[in-house]
Amino acid sequence: MQPGPSARRALAISSRSYRSRIRTLLDRGDRAYAHGEAEALAGVARELIAEVPRALQYDLVAVAELALLDLDAALLRWVQVSGRIRPDVAD
Repeated sequence: MQPGPSARRALAISSRSYRSRIRTLLDRGDRAYAHGEAEALAGVARELIAEVPRALQYDLVAVAELALLDLDAALLRWVQVSGRIRPDVAD
């Protein structure tokens, strides 16, 4: 059974909303990165954990933990993981 037009529209909106939320979190993480804000970066990484595939979750856990221990290492890891997430939520 094919979903009706309203169901398809709801799926598209939900998907757009999901991508928008992830892009917003990535932008917040980039701002934290640019300003060297360890706690903000850790918070964004924690929020993203539940939103991405498991392989990326481990990297985000590392960012969150490293941000409070070794900000330089966390920033490097952020660039890597956010670069892997961003293409999946592009318009």
